[in-house]
Amino acid sequence: MNNGLQPVTISSKLQGNWIAAGLFTEELGQRLPITVNAIDGKTIYKLNKMPNSTKSLKQFGEKYHNKLFAVRENNDGIACVPAQALQTDAMAYSLINIDGVQCLLEGSTGPAGLYFRNGSDAQRFTQKYQKHENALLKKLMN
Repeated sequence: MNNGLQPVTISSKLQGNWIAAGLFTEELGQRLPITVNAIDGKTIYKLNKMPNSTKSLKQFGEKYHNKLFAVRENNDGIACVPAQALQTDAMAYSLINIDGVQCLLEGSTGPAGLYFRNGSDAQRFTQKYQKHENALLKKLMN
């Protein structure tokens, strides 16, 4: 079914069950599971060669429709795009530190969600930044 596709190996630093702070577009307590090769239950595959023409992009998108491909990966993050939209913005997941606490930032053209390893950190950051998302955005951009 996977047409010879090879799943990526997501960094162990990113793996786990992340809990959303109620900031940006995510709801407090929403879970984001990351496993050895999947994010939120969706397997991420290696992109061995980027199609280099409009025709080959279209064919790739049709062949692998709704499959996700990694366009960047390292120990501290991964970015992926659906096959049918290889030339659009990738959804990225990156480890960052805010106020001395490690968290996972999800974003595309801007932040979409902020996740923590435990619910108490998620709750604390929600309370701290819920009415101050602009201040948080400034921290994220630095």
